[in-house]
Amino acid sequence: MMLLIVLAAGILSGAAGFGLPALSVGLLAGIHEPRVAVATMVCPILITGLRQLVRSGDWLQTARVYWVLSIVMVASLWVVASIAALMSAAAIAVAIGGALVLFAATGLTKSLPRVTDGADSAAQGVAGLSCGIIGGLTAIWSPPIMIYLLARGEDRDGAVRQSAWFICLGTVPLAAAYWQAGLFTTPIALMSLLMCVPAFAGLIVGERIVTHFRADNLARALMLVLCLLAGFNLFRQVFA
Repeated sequence: MMLLIVLAAGILSGAAGFGLPALSVGLLAGIHEPRVAVATMVCPILITGLRQLVRSGDWLQTARVYWVLSIVMVASLWVVASIAALMSAAAIAVAIGGALVLFAATGLTKSLPRVTDGADSAAQGVAGLSCGIIGGLTAIWSPPIMIYLLARGEDRDGAVRQSAWFICLGTVPLAAAYWQAGLFTTPIALMSLLMCVPAFAGLIVGERIVTHFRADNLARALMLVLCLLAGFNLFRQVFA
């Protein structure tokens, strides 16, 4: 079941161009202990993010321009993930559900107030802290990044490309915190490595589907709907 979920998430994210961490963590948390779901997706998020990073071609520029966001995100993500490792499964499930709803809402956002050059450093700090808090709890730290980049005037496709740097970078403190807490054990690490296969295969299949059928808008809509449903399902499991 886990292999099929990650494969399906990979296909849809390949077709949509985004969303593998959100959809895979959200679906896995519905059938497994949430912290296990988060730990299992560490390697697939990193590997698929690295592929996107290499293809973006401008990650060094992204790292230089958004260095404040990067530093704040790494530090806060490690602190929050360390705390999250000690929290109850129900609390993490609720956090993942909330992150999925925010992810879907971000995908539907058409316009945002612009962040001026003078306010950029502060905005990067706020975005980095938001990434750390949300990502440390859920492994889904893309919504604050997308909100910030869109507010800085990036188009959605450009924001998705630049987010690859932050997706790869965030896996490091997340894995470190879970390892220190004893949650990223050898068996889970091996499972996480195994999940790279369906994630990567699904990504390639999804990209080829879009190339042949031009169904990227449909895939993006389906991605947002499934993330929203996965979030509400987690709320139902906790509060029912």
